[in-house]
Amino acid sequence: PSMHGIGYREWRQYMNGERSKKETVAAIQQATRNFAKRQMTWFRGMERRHPIHWVTTPSTAERIIKDFLT
Repeated sequence: PSMHGIGYREWRQYMNGERSKKETVAAIQQATRNFAKRQMTWFRGMERRHPIHWVTTPSTAERIIKDFLT
């Protein structure tokens, strides 16, 4: 599983001479965007069933954790 993360397949193709460095970087960027889109789709589905509170600042995170622990 460790070699199935984003970028490993693309760099392997680069190392095997199947892609240029520029193509490899573009492929990794596209794979990252695709993964982020799948995550957002999953979160939207979860949000319909369970409320999700997005944490956007460290101070908000600290407050939420403090409230949770008390």
